[in-house]
Amino acid sequence: MVVTAMIRVKPEAAVPAEERLGELVRAAASEEGVLVYSLHKDRKNPGVFFVYERYADREAFERHGSMAHVQEFFKWVGSHLLQQPELTVYEEVASFVKGMPD
Repeated sequence: MVVTAMIRVKPEAAVPAEERLGELVRAAASEEGVLVYSLHKDRKNPGVFFVYERYADREAFERHGSMAHVQEFFKWVGSHLLQQPELTVYEEVASFVKGMPD
């Protein structure tokens, strides 16, 4: 199961949002069933973040969403958003992964 999130924050919140999203990435690394949790930011607009998430199954996704660190992030980011985050759920059709840079 793949989920993507597009998060747009106010310019003054870009740096703290990036730091807090980075904390989510580090926390997700120890969560059971979270296979990939990858944070990206727009090169032209530092307040725009794209998160690529890959889960072993729906239960892992739901468990991740119920974690305290995820709930705390969304509570914090609520007053800093330009618009509601866009979440999209995908079903994998085909893929490959080669050595990825750090």
